[in-house]
Amino acid sequence: MKRTVRNVFALSLILVTFQARSQDVLLETLGVIGAQGIYSAYTAIGSMADGYHGEVYDAEFSSQLLGESATLMQLTASQMDKLLESNVLSEPDAQFVIKLSAGYKLLHTQAVSYREYIATGDEVKLKMYESSRTQAWSLIAVLLGLDQTQK
Repeated sequence: MKRTVRNVFALSLILVTFQARSQDVLLETLGVIGAQGIYSAYTAIGSMADGYHGEVYDAEFSSQLLGESATLMQLTASQMDKLLESNVLSEPDAQFVIKLSAGYKLLHTQAVSYREYIATGDEVKLKMYESSRTQAWSLIAVLLGLDQTQK
């Protein structure tokens, strides 16, 4: 009987250790994917704006890409918020996800603002795009440990 209890305890300890390691890998993977995603989205939206401004992309193509990007940013931020609401994250992990969500919301605003600028030519929309871009970069730079000054 004692041997069975010890075996069950040892097996439980192994399972708990395995689950903790698995969760660590899962959280690390989420962090890497989130960081890569926000950085790539930032550069993609900027490239789309540059492509339109440089007349490489026409208004229709640029608007389509920016609209699709805006939708993806909104979905990503929403999913990050759902993760936060689940209360499964430690405080440091939750703080990282809060920043990721805020960054994706800024990128959403950035994409929408430039898309509206293309449609209307309204300089206010261009200023909103620039403001969101600057704020997004500051946040991304902090998250990724990058230089905060834009070049």
